[in-house]
Amino acid sequence: MNAPIDLSNVVLHTERLTLRPWRQEDLEDFFAYASVDGVGQMAGWKPHESKEESQAILDRFIAGKKTFALELDGRAVGSLGVEEYNEERFPEFADKKCREIGYVLAKDCWGRGLMPEAVREVIRHLFEDAGLDLITCGYYVWNRQSKRVQEKCGFTQYATGSHKNKLGNVEQDVKNILTRENWLAAMLTPLEPEEFDRYVDFAYYLALDTTKSGYPTYTDGVKTREDFVERARKAFSRDNEEILLFRHGGRVAGWIHWYILPEDRYIDTCSFCIAEGMRTAIEAFVAFVRRRFPGNDLFLGFPKENVEATAALEALGFELIEESYNNVLDFASYQPLPEPADVVPITRENYGLFAALHEAETDMYWNTARILAALDGWRVLVALRDGEAAGAIYHRVWDDDLSMDEIFGVDFPGDYDSEVFRELMAAVLNAEKRRGVEHMVFFDDDTTHADTLACGFRCVGQYVCFRKTIEADGGAS
Repeated sequence: MNAPIDLSNVVLHTERLTLRPWRQEDLEDFFAYASVDGVGQMAGWKPHESKEESQAILDRFIAGKKTFALELDGRAVGSLGVEEYNEERFPEFADKKCREIGYVLAKDCWGRGLMPEAVREVIRHLFEDAGLDLITCGYYVWNRQSKRVQEKCGFTQYATGSHKNKLGNVEQDVKNILTRENWLAAMLTPLEPEEFDRYVDFAYYLALDTTKSGYPTYTDGVKTREDFVERARKAFSRDNEEILLFRHGGRVAGWIHWYILPEDRYIDTCSFCIAEGMRTAIEAFVAFVRRRFPGNDLFLGFPKENVEATAALEALGFELIEESYNNVLDFASYQPLPEPADVVPITRENYGLFAALHEAETDMYWNTARILAALDGWRVLVALRDGEAAGAIYHRVWDDDLSMDEIFGVDFPGDYDSEVFRELMAAVLNAEKRRGVEHMVFFDDDTTHADTLACGFRCVGQYVCFRKTIEADGGAS
């Protein structure tokens, strides 16, 4: 169906052009290019013979509120209309929000790449701002210039036909379409190794801005540029991850470094750094996952202040599964807490003490079975009261990297127990300081946050995590 369009207050900008509503003072410029032989014929109309003719059409442009003037260096050099498509010819689009675009450019501006520049920006506006599902565009079979414009902008052939134009000629034409899904797909391309040095500093710069990046964050005072670069380079040596460049407005606007755990049908990101078009980047990545990995769970975490990302995820039907404070402890300034007496380390032999507490955490990736399978890389402690498990704390142990450890969680058999929490935290922090670890990270919520800060942590931000099962048809489960 033809979606409603009103361009009366829309102004778009490209590298060289301003796309804006027509104004009465554009008459001289309009007549100047529309009266040139060979211009109008490309779109099926004859050159204007008088300013009065141009004035009448200019009035229709202004009243119709669906046609942009293309302004270059202060003068109007063309038009780009967002027209209604032929619903009778294409009844199959009845359930989609559609429009057709058409364009004309002054003859002295041909051959400079201006029209693809303008069309790309209008496509972005129609999909990103106006919410269209599909755009049509056509050309006469002999108009190779218009054919090339549409090819450069991602349109593909859909139908052929003929019609009588305003010159009275019956012309053979080609009708092209561009779907939102295909537009999104073209925005993400794999980063090649030879491109890495060109874009890595840009991506890291974005990672330092919580409104333009996802988790893990590089604003915590712990992770460095060297950490970012080292982690990103691993994408080229691992089969289960990749970096995708995101293009927006005709230029690279960031990257998405993703990975997959195929056996778990789990997809997450190592960095999600976008300078502009965050919502579109998320939609493009969801479309990418849908094509490549239908049926997988996609997890996306962002700083809470990245409101553009969180709004996009909510609009796309993602479920908010975690909202936490991100806390960091610097061991250089940490003074050991009193050592607790009734805290025991968990081994495979006494794992049941921990499992009884942790088995309720069904939504956590690191569930009871996964931690047991990887127990050699974990440190799990349980606090006892009268021989019974009163609480547990668990964190990863990286013997080859003492720069940072992370506490993954604290479990209780019932209600939160502040005293038990502090004992468990003291046991972990004291041991990690002795081991020479530099920083400890812990994500928590309002329940434990006051005690977390009292143990020496500082809050460096708030984290939100969303999840959605990406089905082939775009549904969620």
